[in-house]
Amino acid sequence: MYRHNYIPWAALLTIAFVLTVTGCEGKPGPVGPAGPQGVAGPQGVKGDQGDTGQAGPQGPEGPQGPPPPHPLVGTWVYEGNNFVVKVAENLRAYLVGEGVPDTTAAEIAAEFVDGASSFGFPAITFNADGTYTVADPEAPETGTWKREGGRLVLIDSEGTRQPPFDFSVAGDRLTLSIPLAGFRAGVLEGEDEEASMLFDLAFAGIDALAFTFTRKVE
Repeated sequence: MYRHNYIPWAALLTIAFVLTVTGCEGKPGPVGPAGPQGVAGPQGVKGDQGDTGQAGPQGPEGPQGPPPPHPLVGTWVYEGNNFVVKVAENLRAYLVGEGVPDTTAAEIAAEFVDGASSFGFPAITFNADGTYTVADPEAPETGTWKREGGRLVLIDSEGTRQPPFDFSVAGDRLTLSIPLAGFRAGVLEGEDEEASMLFDLAFAGIDALAFTFTRKVE
């Protein structure tokens, strides 16, 4: 609560009265000198400042924007894999063991690397609506994608479910990987013992197949 300031009055001035000489017949005496000016009184005390008013209520929170897209969403261009060179080394060792001259075996292995350098998806696009497209001129593919237990599952347009991929996104690089055991089971389903033996020879020393991609800048 505010309190009014006040100013006390200054002390009254001393007034000199004309003293008259009382006499029967005398004239008035001269005017006496004026009295000294009174001293000004002290300044009044300043009133207390009022209390600060309360802050108004907080305004309503604005609407939240849409959630960010999944890191997989976008187009990814195939970059390479971790197994072609190793498979070529295994192929060369197998041929040499079968009596093929080392120089010839090395040439065959090199041709294998050249022919398999683009093994994988040339480019794949993951859309925000859960569909995907593989941009392969020879074998284009469409389907749906989803996450299951932290893995990526692809189901093509014919309803075929692919073995689940582990995936990681680091900046503009995507890595899709699949344990060799899972890949082996899918590839060798219905195949004979010889096919299994050749598969094991080719992929000896490889625990998982990894494919790397770079994000395409739109």
